[in-house]
Amino acid sequence: QTSNSVSFAMQHSSGVTGWAVYYIRAEDNYTSSTTSTSAGSISYTNLPAGNYTFYFDPIGPGPKPLPIITDDLLMG
Repeated sequence: QTSNSVSFAMQHSSGVTGWAVYYIRAEDNYTSSTTSTSAGSISYTNLPAGNYTFYFDPIGPGPKPLPIITDDLLMG
């Protein structure tokens, strides 16, 4: 993580073939578009300073685990 970027590494579990990822910025309630990825990582760059909540929804056939939610503060 830098002052205006953040990266996450995701590990696939049984039944998960990818992730649908998006974030909400608290200051203005901005919601990003959803990015679907089958890669084991995702990065966001050039983000304005603020409080972010990132959502990771599992994609795949059959039963899937619950979404993963994490908060992050970017100082800018």
